Amino acid sequence: MPHKKRVILFKKKDLNDKYYQQLIKNNFDTEFIPVLDHKLVNIDAIKTIIQNGPIKEQLCAMVLTSQRSVEAINEAYNELISLDQHVRDEWNSIPIYIVGPQTADALGHLPLFQNYRKDHRWIIAPRASELIKSFSNTHDFKSTVLFLAGDKRREIIPEALNAAHISFREIKSYVTCAHPDLAHRIKKDDDNTLLQAADWTVYFSPSGLKFLLNHLDENTHFLAKSKIASIGPTTSDYIINELGLNVHVEAEKPDAEHLVDAMINFSKKKIN
Repeated sequence: MPHKKRVILFKKKDLNDKYYQQLIKNNFDTEFIPVLDHKLVNIDAIKTIIQNGPIKEQLCAMVLTSQRSVEAINEAYNELISLDQHVRDEWNSIPIYIVGPQTADALGHLPLFQNYRKDHRWIIAPRASELIKSFSNTHDFKSTVLFLAGDKRREIIPEALNAAHISFREIKSYVTCAHPDLAHRIKKDDDNTLLQAADWTVYFSPSGLKFLLNHLDENTHFLAKSKIASIGPTTSDYIINELGLNVHVEAEKPDAEHLVDAMINFSKKKIN
């Protein structure tokens, strides 16, 4: 039986985790170390916006870049006693600009947007750099765009909206912090077997790497001892340019299937 490659993924293992499923199916031994945690904020403000509706709030569209913002919408919606049908219809008629298919999928499961998919008014891109192209090509921004963002958000979307002369209202919907189990999970034993024994380490965001390195006193030696896989170009750029390390594979698309395919293809090339 071939040796199982050991993979450490620096993320929380989700219920029915697709990364776990893909890796196990391809004979990888997997371990998850959660790095980031998130706290939803400004729920009362978001609740008021939902209850008033886009017309009263003078909103013509919404921008979402993270599943955490979707969670904030859901929590705010669940706190409402009721919502008028005409307001619900308004939310199901405005364009929504979304970064990531997983964010779109999460939004599609919310009760507030259960009828939205019929309208085909979602604009979905795998990355913010691709989503912003839609701003300059759209001419129906007659009022303000609602931008629900996290505390670690980059400037790319605000700068693109400003460049396109589109008014926007930004609300911080979540803040990022270290996962409460992180320090315990990466606590080094005498020979540091947990981290050094990995064939692959997989990284999902620059912010996750920053929190991880803070708990390691910015000691990056264990990263260099494994092959490095990145979920996308933003994370790869940080690893290469800020940490000075090599990224062995980068997922062509930010999902489990493309990530694992890249790792398998890399191993095949090495064998050949």
